[in-house]
Amino acid sequence: MININFLLIGLLIVACGNNAIQVVETQTLEPILSTPTKEEIRSTSTPFPTQFLPDTTYNFPEWVKDLNTPILAALLENHITNTREIVFFNAETGEEFVFDMPNNTNGYFWYDSLNFGLLSKDLKIAYKINVLNGEVVSQEISSEAIRLINPEWHHGLEIFTDSNGKITFDDATWNLENSLDKFFTAEKKSYWNGIIVTNNLTNETIWELTTPEGVYITEYLWSPTDNNLLAYIQGKPDPIATDFIVMDVSLNIVDVTTGELHATYAGDFGRPKWSPDGTMILFQNAESVLSNYGVGFIDAPCILFINSGEMKCLRGIPKRIPTGYELASTGVYKWEPERESIFFIYLYWLPEKSKFAGEICEYSLINGNINCFTENLPELDERSAGSYSLSPSKEYIYFCISDSSILNDYADFSNDSIMRIDGTGYFSWVSIIQDGGPQVCTFDELWRPLP
Repeated sequence: MININFLLIGLLIVACGNNAIQVVETQTLEPILSTPTKEEIRSTSTPFPTQFLPDTTYNFPEWVKDLNTPILAALLENHITNTREIVFFNAETGEEFVFDMPNNTNGYFWYDSLNFGLLSKDLKIAYKINVLNGEVVSQEISSEAIRLINPEWHHGLEIFTDSNGKITFDDATWNLENSLDKFFTAEKKSYWNGIIVTNNLTNETIWELTTPEGVYITEYLWSPTDNNLLAYIQGKPDPIATDFIVMDVSLNIVDVTTGELHATYAGDFGRPKWSPDGTMILFQNAESVLSNYGVGFIDAPCILFINSGEMKCLRGIPKRIPTGYELASTGVYKWEPERESIFFIYLYWLPEKSKFAGEICEYSLINGNINCFTENLPELDERSAGSYSLSPSKEYIYFCISDSSILNDYADFSNDSIMRIDGTGYFSWVSIIQDGGPQVCTFDELWRPLP
């Protein structure tokens, strides 16, 4: 791991309003000419019956038994035939291992690289399945461990272990910017005029904020390193007003257990993303909260250094526009786990065709390069990348390709995809076939953890 210090980052990102850095263009990637078909890569073995039997030994293919194989687990649903399958996708080869989602289970997850898991329908037992020998270990689950699970949600789950060794499950779909052990839940009050933080174990309110008249909460997020710290953005007027005007916006950090306000920063804040080490917050502008209503972000994203309060902006990002295109927006920013780079989506407008096109890119905080590894992917011609997730090894990426875009609040025809971040090895599939609606991507893809 490369340890970035703030002086190095300061050389690569410039203060808001300063001269822009020069974007270093990356080598053009060759188009993907062909991909394996389902018939070529799909495994026909089905190890799990309709009813999951914990006393049975299950058999997995050799590539699943190899703990170094990069695997993405996803749920495939056909609403017309009323069928549900869990599929292991080999990100390296495109191979698939398919089995029906047992109807006596409520969700699936990874314990670690060696053990895949299923949760019983009554949420009382977790089944740990060893992929090497196929043996199953049953573990009783406390009500505390499943306090965040929607009992009607039969999808992917994530498992967390707190400092005391206690496990907690959460729905993978909704696992967005929350605390490490899921001890507290924050939610906006009605009409966005405050925040309530609840202790999930006791259901007691531990901290509450009511904003002054005319001031509204737009967004909030938990610290990734301190479970007690909550950052929230407030401003005026009403953030859902059609004539959104940004005034008096501030980002605030509070300790919800003591009520102590750690810091307040004035600025044009929106769509905040806390760095993995808790020292920085990446942000767009305040109007970005309306991106689903067509409000694009074409300015530079900025970084707030929490300890010093200094803000610096990545001026090179909005300047990368291919010939013949217009920049419609950037968005869906994510920190690379070691905070060495930032991933995001470009959305371009093609005036001649009245179409959007989008791609996923990485901005390096080490050398300032921008690498758009999907830029020559034929499947993205006049379509856009949407959600995405990086594999733990950082060698592969899952992403959703859609006729919709990051500036819409609806799902359109889309398909799931995996490729290497060097632009090769692309393959795709359809996760959800709806009855009367478009085919759409999965909501809860789960990468296998590293061994």
